[in-house]
Amino acid sequence: MRRTVLFVSDGTAITAETFGHSLLTQFSGTEFRQVRLPFVDTVNKARDTVDMINRAGQADQAWPLVFSTIIDAEVAAVAFWPKSRKLSANRGRS
Repeated sequence: MRRTVLFVSDGTAITAETFGHSLLTQFSGTEFRQVRLPFVDTVNKARDTVDMINRAGQADQAWPLVFSTIIDAEVAAVAFWPKSRKLSANRGRS
């Protein structure tokens, strides 16, 4: 099974990546496609991140894992609580 993992930050994303790697080592037998998204520091970049999360979920047929260290509340709200994302009963995503 392949899962996409995104390390998202409004800085370099090194902290999110380090934290994520420490957790991913607990899952042997799973192939992870790792994507680092640094400098997600505007609402527009957050919207692009949402699009990437959704595309990865569609490609993998499972929600991607997202490790984030975004500090700005407005940017984080757009990236991780978008109004357009609704869970469907059959696939777990919109």
